[in-house]
Parts: sequence; structure tokens; C-alpha cells
Amino acid sequence: MASIEFDFEWTDPAEAKGPELRATWAQLRVLVDERVVTRVIDSTSRGVRTNIFLPLYPIAEWFATHWWSLLYEVEGPRTTETDYARRHSLRYSGEGFATPALTFRPGGTLVEVSWLPLQLPAARIEFIEQGAALVQSSSLRDALQGFIQAVVRRLEDNDIQDTLLQQEWASIVEATRDEAEFCAAAAALGLDPYAVEEESQSSILEAARDLPPAVLGDFFAAADVSTLAQQSRFLRDTLARVRATTVDLPSLRDLRVRRLGSGISDSRPWEEGYAFAQELRAHLNLDGSALPTFESLAEVLGERPDTLRRAINAIDSTELFDVAVDVNTSASPAFAVTYRKDTSVRFSLCSALYTFLSAADAAPALVTRTHSDRQKRNRAFAAEFLAPSSGLRQRIHGSTLAVEGIEELAEQFGVSSTVIEHQIQNHRLARLEI
Repeated sequence: MASIEFDFEWTDPAEAKGPELRATWAQLRVLVDERVVTRVIDSTSRGVRTNIFLPLYPIAEWFATHWWSLLYEVEGPRTTETDYARRHSLRYSGEGFATPALTFRPGGTLVEVSWLPLQLPAARIEFIEQGAALVQSSSLRDALQGFIQAVVRRLEDNDIQDTLLQQEWASIVEATRDEAEFCAAAAALGLDPYAVEEESQSSILEAARDLPPAVLGDFFAAADVSTLAQQSRFLRDTLARVRATTVDLPSLRDLRVRRLGSGISDSRPWEEGYAFAQELRAHLNLDGSALPTFESLAEVLGERPDTLRRAINAIDSTELFDVAVDVNTSASPAFAVTYRKDTSVRFSLCSALYTFLSAADAAPALVTRTHSDRQKRNRAFAAEFLAPSSGLRQRIHGSTLAVEGIEELAEQFGVSSTVIEHQIQNHRLARLEI
């Protein structure tokens, strides 16, 4: 995984106003994966440099006031682009000073860090670099903590006390485990943990009490705070219904016992999903063959179609999740799938199957439409298992593919045309003419 570094040196504040700004004036260089994010064209000096000059206090304050969001708020369908950017893009931290368009998108154990070119005519500079990298969440936490603590020490050395930064950082450092878990849940919902309304606070605590710990992260990332209590109860009842399913699926139990994918090294989440699907296909001797129907899917998994269908509880459509999976008393997987057309049900079922086969412990899980590490693995596995890149490669003739060809492949593999498009693009199988 990539590293992230905030490299700075205190400098003369010149004519800067305000004690916090004067005390923390510095030249700052940000590096991600050893690539310089802060490389700028300076119109004043007519040159290129790798650092920027500004007070670090506003950046440290922004890091502290958005601490929980930067580490725990996963982007998803319910998040709006502008609001999410204000909590996750460094360009909103400068209080008028020039800062790069550096964005942090947490996904669980990993955070996607990306940066884009940005022109700032008023500051007479232009950020010129572009890139993206995955950073361990723990590494980002350490880097932010080191940065904030250095700024706090600088304030204390200059006898500056009781700033918002110092207050916020003290709250973070002194948080108990229960308080930290509440803050993480509130941030996952898109809330300021220190300004949660009483009703929402009660709903968060109720969900944490009533739901299995294994699903809480995915639940809060996908839930709507305005209907949180209802969604929590709905999920609790759905999981109880899933666990009460009495169908026995011995072939799937056996597949899980075999611990497929145990040799897959940590990498980008979607690559792990692809690799697991390829290993499972190899184990089942599928090569690049298509599984276009529910019956063919059940057959290769070693289960009777009617038996597998009885393990699936159809539920009304919900924005909260696509599938809930858990194990019943016979240690077999059972599912609750939102009622949709067959192609969607098969894709959702395979996404949930991945969580059952790959998890270290037999625990309940959700398949949602958020951008978490887990969901990226789920979707990548389902796409590669149902529409394998090897099978697509065999069927694509030429370097380009038109809409008609995409639809034909979608029909052959029994998936949506969107799945085919993503597979072709992600595996670089052809150029799409859409």
C-alpha cells in the first residue's frame, strides 16, 4: 500500500494576521506514494516548486473537525457530491489559503487518496499534479495525528491556548472506546458526531445494541439517518428470518471449509474479488464457460436449484441493502434478497456468496451499494464469477466492441450490460463504442 507524508518546515510569517496563523506559518510538501501532490506553477516567480507557503493551523483544524468523517464515512448512493467533498477534500480547509484538491475516501481498512489539478488565480498558483493511491487507514490516521500534534505543540510553544483545534483534538484523544464507536457510526451516517440530535443519537445507540457487530459498519454506511430506527428494526427482523431458514446446502458448506482464496495476498479490493472468483472457477473446472441461468449456477455449486431457491428469502425492495446473508443452525448460508429480475438476483446472490466463502468467521453480512472495500470485493467477485474475463476474451473478436456486442454478451452470460461494460473496461479487453 502507498504511504502519505506531510513534510513541513516553519518559516517567517511575514505580514500574516492572527496569532494562530503567524505561529504556524510554514512551507508544506505533501507526498502520496512518494509522488508530490503540492507541485505548483507559481505565476509570481514564473517557476515550478514542490511546496506551498501557508499557515498550517487551518489545515490541522480541518483535519481535527473532520477526523471521524475522514476515517469512517464511506461514499455511497445517499451521499451528495458537494457535501461529501466539504468533509473529505483538503481544498475546503485553507480558509482562503491555497490548498490542493486532495480528497480522502475511506473504505474500511483502506482509504483512497486522490488529487487533481487546480487553478487558483487569486493566489497566482496552479496545482499541476494528478493521481490516486490506496493508503492503509491506520497509516492515514498516524499521518494526520502526527500533523495535528505538531501544530498543537507549535501553538503551545507560542503560548496560544484554547483554540478550536486544541479543543477538538482533546475530545478525540480523550474519547473512550464507546464514545469513539459512537463517533465512527455518526460519521458513517454523514453526521458531525459532536452535534447529533437526541433522536438520531438514540437511534444510533439502539442499532448498535440490537444488530450484530459484524454488520454495523455496512449498516451505518448505507442507512438513512431520517429513517434509521425503522431500518435498524427491519434489518434485525430480516436477519432473524434468514437464520430461521432450515435449508441445508452441504456443497456450499464444503466449499467454505476448503478455505479457497487463503493464498490471495492483500491488494486492491477489486483485485482480491477477481482473484477469488478465478480460483473458485478453477476449483469447479469452469474455465470461461457461462452460467446464464439460476439452474446452471446452482448446478456448478453442487446444489439442486429448488433447494438453493428455498435458501433465498425474497423481501421487498429496500435502499438499505441488496442482500443480507447469515448461517442457519446447520451452518448453511441463507439469504434475504430484494425482489428483482433474475439477472439482478443472481448477481446479488453471488456477491453474498463471496462474503460467506471468504470470511474467516461465519458471521452475518450485507451486500450494499456503497464504495467500501468489502462491497468492492463483493461486486468484483460476482462480476468475474458470472462473466469471467477469460470467457469474454474468447468471445470478443477485434479491438473494439459496439453496443450490440455488449448486449449480446450480456445475454450469453445472463448479466446486465453494465456488468459486461465494467468487465471489459476493468480487464482492458476491448475499446467500447457506446
